[in-house]
Amino acid sequence: MMRLLKYDWKRNASSVLGLMTILLIVQILITSAGYMRGWEFGVMLALSMLAYGVVSTILIVMVCRTFDQNIKVYNRRLLPVRSIWSIVSSLIQSWISMLILMVLVILHMTILWKIEGLEYVVRWSSFVALDYVVAAVAGIWKFTFVMLVIFLSITVARAIGKKGSLWIGILFFFAIQTAIEWLEFKIFTFDNGWVGQAFSFSVEQGGMATINNEFIEIPLGPHVFEMLLAAGFIYAMVYLIDRKVEA
Repeated sequence: MMRLLKYDWKRNASSVLGLMTILLIVQILITSAGYMRGWEFGVMLALSMLAYGVVSTILIVMVCRTFDQNIKVYNRRLLPVRSIWSIVSSLIQSWISMLILMVLVILHMTILWKIEGLEYVVRWSSFVALDYVVAAVAGIWKFTFVMLVIFLSITVARAIGKKGSLWIGILFFFAIQTAIEWLEFKIFTFDNGWVGQAFSFSVEQGGMATINNEFIEIPLGPHVFEMLLAAGFIYAMVYLIDRKVEA
């Protein structure tokens, strides 16, 4: 698996570096234009978050493209690994990509906060150490689950291997997501958005910002249900990659 992971990163290194360079230039332009034109802090923040959102989408597309290439027969013969490792390697790549982007967001927001000279108030009484763990686990799991659904959709589309299979994969993704939400609501009276809001902050007049910790609930039923589904998705992907996917 490590060989595959290293191979994937080497293959995507130039694209990721170029993307991060463009992101840096865009953020510098947003900040410079904001201060020269007297934009409000909220406007600069919104534009910066929009740029990060676009980059995160591109990174996910790159991971999906890498996964699609790895499950082809030719690539599996070129670098022979078990099918499960193709899935795990792409998952790890997606985690690392999002982690790097999150670190950049935190560093950028810290610098922007300092430059703006905002005073902030953190309501530490509302923060519980366990909430950090719960928020991290919830976020990582939901991201992982969505990526598994995307990988399954790619595998199904590749297994079909006909013209129009791309659209079948896209329809399959939305159908699976809708079915999961419907089942969770019917079985547990809970929709698919069970993570909830982790933290909130508001910028008030006078340069005062307030950060609060929100209540996070992770009901056991939907969580176990999604874990079972994830295991089933992985089994289905391994089966399709080994038996059905063509070059």
